[in-house]
Amino acid sequence: MNDEEDLEAGFMGSSGAVLIALTIADYYILRRSLGGARARSRLFTYA
Repeated sequence: MNDEEDLEAGFMGSSGAVLIALTIADYYILRRSLGGARARSRLFTYA
């Protein structure tokens, strides 16, 4: 692994949590609009 790959890995590590949070938020909003409480319980199963 060279320095450039290390830099990319570090960037993904720091932004990964934000990306995951946005993905979960999008999933929650989508599922809430479609399924309501049932989807909410499913979300917490994954979280």
